Amino acid sequence: MTRTPHLTSDGAACCWIPLFPLRCETARQPELATLPVALVGPDDTRRVWQLSPLARRAGVKPGMTVSSPTRCTTTRSSPACSRRSAR
Repeated sequence: MTRTPHLTSDGAACCWIPLFPLRCETARQPELATLPVALVGPDDTRRVWQLSPLARRAGVKPGMTVSSPTRCTTTRSSPACSRRSAR
């Protein structure tokens, strides 16, 4: 049997995925992809943290209070997925 050498690296790579927590939610619940959706953040559950393009077109803005985006069909608290990405 042939042994393969251990793979090593002196560097690291980073991948930035825009709106990762929002994308996690739409992957988890595909029906959200066609709705204006806003997520509240892991640190401030009273303000909009991330929002879908449909919610932005409806006039919702990051930082709005949760009670403000009445034009947004769905406002959700951020799941564990977003807490991990915020660190």
